[in-house]
Amino acid sequence: MVGDTLNIDGLLVYFPYDYIYPEQFSYMLELKRTLDAKGHGVLEMPSGTGKTVSLLSLIVAYQRARPLDVTKLIYCSRTVPEIEKDFDTHGRDVPLPYGVYNLDDLKAHGRQKGWCPYFLARYSILHANVVVYSYHYLLDPKIAELVSRELAKKSVVVFDEAHNIDNVCIDSMGVTITRRTLDRCQANVGALQAAIQK
Repeated sequence: MVGDTLNIDGLLVYFPYDYIYPEQFSYMLELKRTLDAKGHGVLEMPSGTGKTVSLLSLIVAYQRARPLDVTKLIYCSRTVPEIEKDFDTHGRDVPLPYGVYNLDDLKAHGRQKGWCPYFLARYSILHANVVVYSYHYLLDPKIAELVSRELAKKSVVVFDEAHNIDNVCIDSMGVTITRRTLDRCQANVGALQAAIQK
């Protein structure tokens, strides 16, 4: 079997590779300390150094060791290819077999069972131990109100590539107004003013 079990400050963590870089170990140790303190953390490692596998290995181990402290891992990413990496959801009381599901899988399962794939996906999010989705599901108020408001308060939220959060927030709260829209507004205000003056 490929992989190794590591002891990270008293927490047994399954790491899927035979070798761990010292930077990965340090990253996991700092993350463990952040989780123990129930605090916020900003951790950075260069691209290609294994931060995602380090982060997920530690948080899943922490979640299994302390299910009352961490009920759900919410892993947010900016792009769909990043989201479609393999994650095991280990859902509880969900009308799905244990496993990893992307939106296409949920659509196919919903059709097969005669269930609405949209509501199946929303229901599955509530019962999954690990949820992987776009930043927008937590940061865009219009979407978060529908999708994320019922998530457990004892969730660990990870924003991969967090330097992109500013742009996502600006996009979510921004409005694009074209010249045509401004001209129509001006015409409507003029029509309203004429109606009031009559």
